[in-house]
Amino acid sequence: MQQYIKNFTAPSSSLCRECGIGLIRSFSFVLHPPLISVELWKGLRVLEPIIHIDANGSRRLYNLRGVIYFSCEHFTARVVNCNGMVWFHDGIFTGKRLVYESSNMSSIPMSDSILAIYIRDDSHVT
Repeated sequence: MQQYIKNFTAPSSSLCRECGIGLIRSFSFVLHPPLISVELWKGLRVLEPIIHIDANGSRRLYNLRGVIYFSCEHFTARVVNCNGMVWFHDGIFTGKRLVYESSNMSSIPMSDSILAIYIRDDSHVT
């Protein structure tokens, strides 16, 4: 995922006036937002627990803090606290409670995941 954030591009509907080849938009960060949500795709197998964002000559760390899932017309989520503990939430089955799952972020399943939430770590500014 880090490589996609560092080299974030998207095809444009415009064509080059000189050669007729489709143009590609390149994106970069100007500021470090406090939260980043990343739409997940089916080819992604593992989430990185930490990503880096460069903006205005400085680099900030972002920690994975949640994954949202969608399956059978229903949303569920996993929340990761600052100690790396993974908690599961499903409003239908757990109500308002989170259920502890693991202290290992690599155990977070990717099946049916649609969104990853990363939070800026303000204690590490480089």
